[in-house]
Amino acid sequence: NHDNTITDEKNIRIFIRILPLERPCESCVRIDTDRKKIFVRCLQELQPNRIATTNEPSYWCFKTDGIFFDTSQEEVYRVTCGDLVSKILEGISCVLMGQGQTGSGKSFTLSGLRNNWEHRGLVSRILSDMFSERSNRKKVSTIQYHVSFVELHGKETRDLLSPRMENRIRINDRDPFKDVTVVRVENEEQALRKLFEGESKRSTVLGSTYPASHLASAVITIHATNISLVTSHGVVTKAKIHIVEMAGIGTVGRNGGCKTASDIGTANLTKVQLEQYFTYLRGVKPVAYDATRSSNLLKILGNAFSVSSVIRFISHIQITKEDLDITLSTLRFTGNIAKLKPMKVNEDVKYRQDSLVQRLQSEVDALKRELMINKLFLNQEASINISKARLEQINRSVVSFLSGTMSDFTLYNVSQARQLLKSIKDLYNRFTAKEIEIDQLKILYESMSKSIVDASTSTRVEKGSALFVDSQSRTRKKNDSLGDLLEVKEIANETEKGKVGSVVKTVSVGMTLGPYHKDEEEYWKGSNELASSEHVQQNNTHNVMMLFERFLKEAREYAKIKEKLDKSEKTLATVQQRYSNSIDMYFQVKSALENARDKLSKCQQIRQAMRPKNENEAVPEMEIVLARDIACHQKVLVNLEEEVTQAQNEIRDLFMEQIDMRSRLKSGFREYCKQMDVLPLYSDKLMKLLLEPVEKKSLEGIKRKFNQFQRAMMRK
Repeated sequence: NHDNTITDEKNIRIFIRILPLERPCESCVRIDTDRKKIFVRCLQELQPNRIATTNEPSYWCFKTDGIFFDTSQEEVYRVTCGDLVSKILEGISCVLMGQGQTGSGKSFTLSGLRNNWEHRGLVSRILSDMFSERSNRKKVSTIQYHVSFVELHGKETRDLLSPRMENRIRINDRDPFKDVTVVRVENEEQALRKLFEGESKRSTVLGSTYPASHLASAVITIHATNISLVTSHGVVTKAKIHIVEMAGIGTVGRNGGCKTASDIGTANLTKVQLEQYFTYLRGVKPVAYDATRSSNLLKILGNAFSVSSVIRFISHIQITKEDLDITLSTLRFTGNIAKLKPMKVNEDVKYRQDSLVQRLQSEVDALKRELMINKLFLNQEASINISKARLEQINRSVVSFLSGTMSDFTLYNVSQARQLLKSIKDLYNRFTAKEIEIDQLKILYESMSKSIVDASTSTRVEKGSALFVDSQSRTRKKNDSLGDLLEVKEIANETEKGKVGSVVKTVSVGMTLGPYHKDEEEYWKGSNELASSEHVQQNNTHNVMMLFERFLKEAREYAKIKEKLDKSEKTLATVQQRYSNSIDMYFQVKSALENARDKLSKCQQIRQAMRPKNENEAVPEMEIVLARDIACHQKVLVNLEEEVTQAQNEIRDLFMEQIDMRSRLKSGFREYCKQMDVLPLYSDKLMKLLLEPVEKKSLEGIKRKFNQFQRAMMRK
């Protein structure tokens, strides 16, 4: 099948056209019934002085893509050039070449400008189809055609469309059409007029079997530019088709002697140069450079005359015994061309600059809209995946920076900066936890020390009291007055010191022993001030709420805005719930899709492992069902993606609408407070409390789901 495809799509085709004669030599040439092979008699058997004879004649066999014998011009065009117009408009360059013996009908087949309309040549028919195709594609493409016409005679080149009398030009090696007149044509009539103008300037010779025989080769080039008007596929294709009518080859003295030996030698030399070029294409490289530099024809054809272009080669022969040697030479030349291996053709397709800029601008606008949505209702930038190695590197850099071993380090985006702050926060939390642990250990140590001190103090007091009782009994009589005085002073001193031993919580971590009444008064004083400030704030909030309700009752316009805002908030809650449900459903379907793919892969692997070699087994029903489920899941995923995008757009519009309504309410209420002389009660914090009730938990859930959905889209 692959070989058949290559044969059907090969880009080089050769054809043979036989000149009809009144008395052809039927024993010299034979054609098979399919008209794909031609058999030519061996020249050695036709020599009159040959001694050895054979019972059966010998023939040379040449394979072709088609043989035309008594065939109309319409049939020749349909077989050889029927698909060239579409290929040209697709950006594929083509070459249509005719060569053969002088007087074999090359001009009749290719140009046909001296024929009547019914027998017009291939050039006229190609132009007719080109302009017909342009009219059919005028809604989707802008097609332009340009025509050039040159004549080649050895080293000389003449521009047949040049308005100057001296039309000899030099073919440039880099740009062959630099000095050639290229005329833009708008319709078929104008194009034919230019071709007739060039045909009238060609070099001809009289005295042949035809009214005029051309002395030199001619190249008609049609330049086609196809600009697509479809914005989704804005491309520009450029291609050329070269119609080459080569000068007739022959032998000096034949065909009535209408051409000079120089003209025939120049034509034969052109054929030899083409043979050298095709020999190079077959793999013999040393002759390529000389053949290209020495031939103006190869310079004009340029890149179009290669194996990667579309080439149609029509050889013209005569079936006569006298011309059998030239016929064999022509067929050998075409046979060498037929041996070239086909290649993939090159297409000259480029994107339009304006469509390319428009496509890039649309991508930029889409990214801007995505950033705006993220900043609008999630207050963050698009999430960017950071690798685990990069996270570890950031953590090590933070530790090195805080320890002083590193002076600075680089962050590449906002997500990495967010990760940096998170790392610093984690370090701070660990440091704070260690400080709290140390403080708790200090408190435990102080409490244990206090219990030990209290226990030792109580023991010493008991011993001292017993000794004091014994001494008091011995000296009671002598020191009654002195003991009473000391006892009174001790009591007075104790009353002045105040209560010692009460535990008071200070600002720092831990507990302190000290005076009770001063710290307690300061503590209760601060508590009362805090309670009074909270009470005042509650009263202000209540007063502002009452004043705002009164404002809405008096200003009916702002009351409608408030009702619309409440309704918008309810709608937003509904859309957010739908948005959250769509994302949940998306991940459920995606999980089901991955499971189905895994099952299908396992079934296929098992079937491949169990299937014997060289045996075609039908696909099991389970694999068909799994493939159908996968296709269904994929369609559902596409629909869910559209629903999520639609919900994002609705949320964005609702947020913008709410921002506008809150701004109008704030400005209106501020003016109302100014009129009522209660402007000090107005504050942005209270207005935010009144107009922007935010449910943090729901927003956090939506943010988390949105990040998951974005990551899934980026991996897709």
